[in-house]
Amino acid sequence: MFNIEDIRSLIPTIIGDTSFYLESKNNLMDVVNHKSTVGLATDTVSFPTIQKYSSSDVYELDIGTDASVYSDPALSAIDAKITKENVIMAKIPKMTTLTKDDIVETVVNLFVDAELSKVEKDIVEKFSSFTTTIGGAGTIFTPQLIANAKKAIQMKKFGLVGMISENQYYGPKGLFGFTQSDHFEGVLGKEFIMKGFVSNAYNIDWLPSSEISEDIGGLGDAGGAIMTKRAIGLHTKNLADIEMELHAVGRYYIIVCTGRFKTVMVNTNQGIYLLTDVTV
Repeated sequence: MFNIEDIRSLIPTIIGDTSFYLESKNNLMDVVNHKSTVGLATDTVSFPTIQKYSSSDVYELDIGTDASVYSDPALSAIDAKITKENVIMAKIPKMTTLTKDDIVETVVNLFVDAELSKVEKDIVEKFSSFTTTIGGAGTIFTPQLIANAKKAIQMKKFGLVGMISENQYYGPKGLFGFTQSDHFEGVLGKEFIMKGFVSNAYNIDWLPSSEISEDIGGLGDAGGAIMTKRAIGLHTKNLADIEMELHAVGRYYIIVCTGRFKTVMVNTNQGIYLLTDVTV
């Protein structure tokens, strides 16, 4: 039987390990424009929005000639204000037979997985807000859809990321499926077979997500996205504010993890909604 001081002594380790794994296991920051206000006295940050630049906005002038015309892009901002708290709790009975190491490992895994899953869910829920949809209900994922997506996305010179459902990634009708066809006997198809994943294909960094629905409208379709990192903004105040209290009536301890963050759609023209069939 643990006393309250035994459990309280574990809190610094739980806080440290949770913070470490939230950082090391978190690849979501590679998908979005992330800003942190940890330690700052504010609940709001602004993400810049800008209209598309193109080659026609660059004027060729003779050397020494003054520019009489110039592009005047609309520069504005989208605010991400944190108004909600994302809370998960772990209950530890006083009469638990778990060791201290077991408690730390279990609680840390629970908090990290849950908080990152919630951030991921909030991100993927923004995908349907993109201006352009590529594919459609019953459409098979093909290289042509990727080509169409690249044409539609603006401000893409600094790279693209693809966040798609697990079957859009691994399934026979997904990225894996068409890399194994007769047209892909080279490096890409072999890499997928040997490693079980491909980090970059078609000059896009890919990330599968278990938070994307694979039965949209009851039709067996999934809605992923291809986008720039500036398309969606993520403001984090603290992903893991951890506290503990004793619940005397229930005879257990409660360890509470609170995540404070906000996702916002910033540039709807810097990504596309990728809707494809994933039925097996």
